[in-house]
Amino acid sequence: ASRKLDGVRCIIRKEGDKVTAYSRQGNEFTTIQKVLDDVALIPGNFVLDGEICLMDENGNEDFQGVMKQIKRKNHTIANPRYVIFDFLTLEEFDTKQGTATLEDRYINLQGCDLTETDTLSLLEQHPIESDKELANMITEADKAGYEGIMLRKNVGYEGKRSKNLLKCK
Repeated sequence: ASRKLDGVRCIIRKEGDKVTAYSRQGNEFTTIQKVLDDVALIPGNFVLDGEICLMDENGNEDFQGVMKQIKRKNHTIANPRYVIFDFLTLEEFDTKQGTATLEDRYINLQGCDLTETDTLSLLEQHPIESDKELANMITEADKAGYEGIMLRKNVGYEGKRSKNLLKCK
């Protein structure tokens, strides 16, 4: 499980020297060049799935702020944060299926050195062992003012809406 972020969903594809960012609907984002430059430094070909956020001084997302900037013409967002929650091979993404579990994909993502960037971060994932643990996490998220919790089953990638991903409020 992880906290539910309040940003703009963004898929970033890196293939060779080409790095491109898209919305879920396939529209290209042209305002996050700082993020794309940092992704270009990560070796290999892959697809990242995450959220573009603007963070305030307390580390909370500014949804209205990112929405005002993400689609502006001839604009680069000054301080974007790309919070990554999945790491896929090009084949997994293109075929919309994969056998590597969420845990394995997350371990591969942890192998990427994100410490040298101001724009990239990894979303913390926590294994949930019981209903009580989940209830406590939801309560803590509510107290912190988060939108909720995302509960993800430890299964292979599915490139569509799935019952293996659940938003808990």
